[in-house]
Amino acid sequence: MPDCIECGAFTKFNNGLCTNCYQKKNGNPWVSGVIKGRIAETIVEQLFISLDFQVFKYGMENSIPGITDLLKGVRGDVAKNIRQMPDFVVPFLGLPLIINKRDKI
Repeated sequence: MPDCIECGAFTKFNNGLCTNCYQKKNGNPWVSGVIKGRIAETIVEQLFISLDFQVFKYGMENSIPGITDLLKGVRGDVAKNIRQMPDFVVPFLGLPLIINKRDKI
């Protein structure tokens, strides 16, 4: 079985770190994911604005401030539906174009 190169605990990867050592070394992965998500949102929003589209922020963090902290670790249909809300709505040829930052454009 592979062992952590720092503490010797079980890990999935040869010459890798266990979960605890990885988090100590790299910090909280949830925070870096939030930062990357916000950067991606801003890039997509500015792309459409630069092309003279009207952009409406529609994501859960814009509709219900603070909901991301409340939904951390929560499972269920309501939480799933809230997480799947689109990030932006862009009117295009009279129809709403729904955009998620996770979608490939």
